[in-house]
Amino acid sequence: MTTITSRRRGASVVAVSAVLRRVIGADGALVGYLDAVDGPAGRRWRARRWIAQQRRAVDVGEFWRVDDALDALR
Repeated sequence: MTTITSRRRGASVVAVSAVLRRVIGADGALVGYLDAVDGPAGRRWRARRWIAQQRRAVDVGEFWRVDDALDALR
């Protein structure tokens, strides 16, 4: 069973692991992923949009705030 960790900006955010979040849209479709990327300057969040027709995720960008990364997937 999957546990929804939060609902933000019309999307459900599900923790897959300590550093990976799955983003599900209001219609139940996979929108993309948020990956935590730790570096010397601190943790950033990489937004990756899921393209269902191609069955792959593409990088949208890296952001300091998880809310900004989530906004990039909207």
